[in-house]
Amino acid sequence: MASDRWADLPEKLDRLTGLANRRDLQTIVLRDPANLGWLLGCRVNVPQTLDTACLDVIIDLSTTPSRISIVTNAIEAPRLRDTELAGLDSEWAVIPWWASRDDQLPRGAGVGSDRPLSGSAPLADDLSALRRPLTGLQRHLLHEVCRDSAVAATAAAQSLTPVMTEYQAAAVLAKELLTRELDPIVLMVGGQARLQAHRHPLPTSKPLGRRAMLVACGRRHGLVSSITRIVSFDPLTSAEEDAYRRLLHVEETFLDVSVVGASIGAAFTAGITAYAAQGFDPAEWHRH
Repeated sequence: MASDRWADLPEKLDRLTGLANRRDLQTIVLRDPANLGWLLGCRVNVPQTLDTACLDVIIDLSTTPSRISIVTNAIEAPRLRDTELAGLDSEWAVIPWWASRDDQLPRGAGVGSDRPLSGSAPLADDLSALRRPLTGLQRHLLHEVCRDSAVAATAAAQSLTPVMTEYQAAAVLAKELLTRELDPIVLMVGGQARLQAHRHPLPTSKPLGRRAMLVACGRRHGLVSSITRIVSFDPLTSAEEDAYRRLLHVEETFLDVSVVGASIGAAFTAGITAYAAQGFDPAEWHRH
């Protein structure tokens, strides 16, 4: 899909234009990584652990077509031009690495921003709602991201041994994701000793033992998958197999009710009700 990577940009700009018209704005400033990833479909962070992007985007919606300006520093600009933003029709404001990008951003009447910008309209909630419906291209790309994440997690699961530590298992999972050009933005591994005790098991030096759970979120094109694999190194008991099968039926309910047109509340209510229907504690959903 490399040749079509900007195919849905006009649709996204149309959504932003509609938002600007509703809020009586001419310019929108995007700084939040989630919004930048949505608009640009690329990697906008350098350290993955920071909630700060390496660029800001100014969109002038008073012109036809809309004008996009990239604000970044002199270290990031060459890489962004050559890789993440290659082929994007945009203007550039490049500053020294020690300078603040804030000074390059418009503010005041007619300007909206997803992060606080003095005198400008706050747009965080509007943009969160605006980006929620996926474009056709995003749906195609998300299918690929999820497929490749599933293949990666399955390959990792099949490579584990009971004597591996949780950290070693996490390394295997990260390798499989990165091999498929997926950034592992979440990595969790729980061995037998922690499988039931810890819902979000960040890896430790403990050995896996007879059971292991791998969890990952993989990001590509600004889209994120969530994948879980559970491994057993010996046969399940009948009780374990029954509990796992019932748990899959709970997940099945969540998925079956997650359809176009359903509200999040209705889908969630149906899913959490399935815990009791499958013989689990009705409050089990409190633990997730």
